[in-house]
Amino acid sequence: MGEETTQVWLAKWQDGELTPLHNTPPFAWQQSSLTVRRAVTDACESQVDIPADVLETCKTSLPAKGKWGLLMTLVSIASDLWQGITINQKGEKSPIYYSPEIGLMTEKEYTVTQGTDL
Repeated sequence: MGEETTQVWLAKWQDGELTPLHNTPPFAWQQSSLTVRRAVTDACESQVDIPADVLETCKTSLPAKGKWGLLMTLVSIASDLWQGITINQKGEKSPIYYSPEIGLMTEKEYTVTQGTDL
C-alpha cells in the first residue's frame, strides 16, 4: 500500500475573485487539480482574507462541491509563481508554491529552485 493522498483544487485569488488556476472551460477545475500526499497537506489555509461567501461559492463550483478534496487558495508572489499555505498531518503550517514550469513545490523544494528561471 502507498501513502495516503488527497485531491487538491488550486484556486487563484486575483482582483477580488477566486477562480481555478487554469481557467480554461469546460474542465477548468480538473485542469487545476492534483493529487498530493497527506503527509504534505492535510488541510489548507488562506493567507489573505477572502470573504466567506466567495469561498463558499467557489467550493460549490468544484466537482462534487469539493467533497473529495481540499481547496487551496493561491496568491501571486511573482510572474508565474503562486503561493498557498498548507497544514501537514502534524498541524504544522508552511508555504507551498506553484509554478507552471515546475508544478507544486514544498518550501524546501522551492528553496532549492531559487536562482533558477521559474
